[in-house]
Amino acid sequence: KPVVSGYLTSLEDKVSEGSEDTSVFVMQANGGITSASEIVKRPVHTLHSGVAGGAIGGAFLAQKSGHPKVITLDMGGTSTDMCIVEDGVPTVTSELFLEWEGTLGFSAVDVQSIGAGGGSIAWLDEVGALRVGPQSSGADPGPACYAKGGTDPTVTDANVVLGYINPKTFLGGKGNLDTSLSHDAVTRLAQKAGIETHDMAIGISKIVNANMLNGLRQVSVEKGYDPRDFALVCCGGAGPLHAASLMQTLGIPKTLIPIDPGNVSSFGMIAARPRAEESRTFYVGLLEVKVAELDEIFRELTTSATTQLTGSGVPQEDISIIRSLDMRYQGQTFEISVPVTSISSWDTDSSEDIINSITKLFDAEHERRYTYSSPGEPIMIVHVRVIARGPESQVSLEQSAGHTNNTRTEAQEKTERSAYFEIDGSVTMVETGVWDRGTLSQGSQIIGPAIVEEDGSTTVVPPGFKIEVDQVGNMLMEES
Repeated sequence: KPVVSGYLTSLEDKVSEGSEDTSVFVMQANGGITSASEIVKRPVHTLHSGVAGGAIGGAFLAQKSGHPKVITLDMGGTSTDMCIVEDGVPTVTSELFLEWEGTLGFSAVDVQSIGAGGGSIAWLDEVGALRVGPQSSGADPGPACYAKGGTDPTVTDANVVLGYINPKTFLGGKGNLDTSLSHDAVTRLAQKAGIETHDMAIGISKIVNANMLNGLRQVSVEKGYDPRDFALVCCGGAGPLHAASLMQTLGIPKTLIPIDPGNVSSFGMIAARPRAEESRTFYVGLLEVKVAELDEIFRELTTSATTQLTGSGVPQEDISIIRSLDMRYQGQTFEISVPVTSISSWDTDSSEDIINSITKLFDAEHERRYTYSSPGEPIMIVHVRVIARGPESQVSLEQSAGHTNNTRTEAQEKTERSAYFEIDGSVTMVETGVWDRGTLSQGSQIIGPAIVEEDGSTTVVPPGFKIEVDQVGNMLMEES
């Protein structure tokens, strides 16, 4: 707290030198932003705010493309972060769980993080089986191709060997990759396993994809969601390299790849809404609760949460309130958060009607999440929760000069190079078209096999897939 307080106070002082009307906002784990002065009081709320930004950014861009139900997948250098988005809003858990640390009692965007990224190291276990991660080469020394001393084969090295990443255009030509070092690293591991180099590279890609698929199942299938009902948003610098395989295996019909995938987390912090949250432990059986007392707690929490936002400069009339209750069946260990904002007649309805309405909401949410409910089973309230939200972001997605409004159906091919794909069970070298994403405009279509390059990322379009640029510049990938 002293460190965060000193840093943010200094930052605010520096910013105010340029303009007294400028305010500093900070991202929170719950997916909302709040003033620096509020974060000084509760700096712990910034934990996991970066991955929350990725979910918010992916949700915002997908909704602008007409996809309110998506699964965001943010694959960077060391980890992959996944989150379910419904109606344009990422799901939020009432508690933040940190592996090896424990559970923290405040809300956070419900992100599943696994150790799978471009720097994840490939290795053979004691029985000779191929593994990828969770160990990572990090940024220093990084993958072998960075030529900074790393010798272990990584996911990035495998993608270099397969011909997906162009060493001459890496980071827009600002980064230099030594492809021979990638080949050497992957070849050493292949010789240990007794297979060919390109078979090993495909194997590394398939294993890291399998790790991400397990994570995707955890955020979807294990929580009552059918991934086939969602589109996938692949972001992070490495995400678009693996999009096609993931969507095909899970049966996801479409994948959306934003412009500048590696910057989606940063964009999410700009697109986030102001948000304040207050909660209070209120452990009581639902049938025994006094509705007037419960309503009074809601009102007190609303006042506190609203004051936080108005103190951050959000006008009172622009604030919306969400009431929710954390509940569970008696005897259960974990509770689920159930919005009860739809119950608007607390002053006029009878206590019995309100309790019946809450019961139905809880049973329905339990059914959706766990595929069953137990009507008539005693229900316990654990926490009362209020969320105050400011207005939606007014960020506009203006197309850059390279993404003009001229609609065309065929993209202009840039060049070709050899790349390797698994076709009918065998690794095959294919002459593959390569495009510069900056030359694509709305309506541009590309049929795989193809590779689309941009400064911070590369999109692989395998045989049997196609992409099309939509109205806001996102690429939409489908099976052809």
